[in-house]
Amino acid sequence: MRLASVARLRCPCCLRDGVEAAFEPDPTRLGGREDGGTAGELLEAFLVCARCRAARPLLAGVAVVVADLAAHLRDHGNVYRRAPIGDPRVTRFVLRDAGTGGDVVPFAEVVARYGDLLPPADDVPPAGPDPWDRDLDAALVAHGARGPALEVGCGVGRGVFVLAARTGDATGADRSVARVRRARNVKTADEFRLPRQPGARVETPIDLARLVRAPVDLVVADPVPLPFASGTFATVVLRRGDGDGPFPDLDAARREARRVVARDGLFLVEREGADGVRLERLPTDGRP
Repeated sequence: MRLASVARLRCPCCLRDGVEAAFEPDPTRLGGREDGGTAGELLEAFLVCARCRAARPLLAGVAVVVADLAAHLRDHGNVYRRAPIGDPRVTRFVLRDAGTGGDVVPFAEVVARYGDLLPPADDVPPAGPDPWDRDLDAALVAHGARGPALEVGCGVGRGVFVLAARTGDATGADRSVARVRRARNVKTADEFRLPRQPGARVETPIDLARLVRAPVDLVVADPVPLPFASGTFATVVLRRGDGDGPFPDLDAARREARRVVARDGLFLVEREGADGVRLERLPTDGRP
């Protein structure tokens, strides 16, 4: 995770008390490209709240900044038990509460979002961009989106790369650590392979060169509270849910998303209408 992105984070526990408290990073591993990162990037660390001193882990370049960490680790422990962790202190910190969990990513979901990056083949018709990503890109162009940008409900990450391509600086947040790790794998991969069709056994490298991946960070986070400083992002995209399902309180998620977008920024909310799902621009000046 880039240090500039760490500086945008705020403690979710303190946010519930109405206080925006920053984290003090205690790095255990810095990365270079050979480690799946960039020079000076945090790959592993404790993030310690400057106010309440609560700690949150940063693993494989991904900050885990949920409010109820113990419950999160119980519900997603199947992922954390497979995650490579270098520092034994971080290992003990994460695995002490890790449950069995059931957080998995259907591969068909990844194919749907990245299938248009497969090379042409005579026996398989070309896949177009997923409507989710096509509509996002069109909205960003229409409204002149700029960075830094945030997608709340980023899933397997394709929308974050769309945001990065249009704004030059993007962050994705999702409650599903399995999906965030999948997105991180795409971000750092030299080669990423997909079957041409869901269920196929033969996999083919996708065209990673078509993704803008360098100015991207990924965070495991709740929609309420969003663990970011107020007014941090010039563009915020709020989905109706994320990898863990619909947001429990969509109105509260909307208020939180509005809090972290700059007053002169772009706020796009995914809504379902008579003509299907679309992105609607909402005001950013505190009006409902």
